[in-house]
Amino acid sequence: MNFWRGLLTLVALSTSPLAASQVAGAQTVEKTVQDIRTLYGLIEQNVSRGEYTVKQKKLAYCAGAIDQSRTLWSDDKGIARKYVESGGSDDSAVTSSYYLSSKGLIQFVLIEVGSVNGSSESLRLYFDAYGRIVRFIAQPERNGTPLWSFLRLDVNRAFNAPYSCAG
Repeated sequence: MNFWRGLLTLVALSTSPLAASQVAGAQTVEKTVQDIRTLYGLIEQNVSRGEYTVKQKKLAYCAGAIDQSRTLWSDDKGIARKYVESGGSDDSAVTSSYYLSSKGLIQFVLIEVGSVNGSSESLRLYFDAYGRIVRFIAQPERNGTPLWSFLRLDVNRAFNAPYSCAG
């Protein structure tokens, strides 16, 4: 029992903002988040200028499928820089947006869910250069929110995956 408690504590500490800022040679969480926001702006600017190659998949409507629309933007080296996946049902929609470094590593994820009744929630995840989550913001904050279940850790695989509604 103590082994598992220790392992869980290590996992929790390795993904916490405090632990990430204490790693020797690691930059502070605030600096990492600031760098990610700069990267986000640069990627959005390049997308709007048409500087990336764009691939799209629009799949048939299937209630509840969150991957009906997939768009992948890649730089001139073929490295994924942005990926957006969206879908839903007649009364709700999910959009997941991923922003990647020039090495193809996920740096920022925004998952948004909206319903026809006007309710919404979002999850923002900030990753450091080692793939650790250094900050997450859930709005409204809910314990055990299902938004984590929409997270994809390999955008190229997600883009090329079989349609979740395919039989």
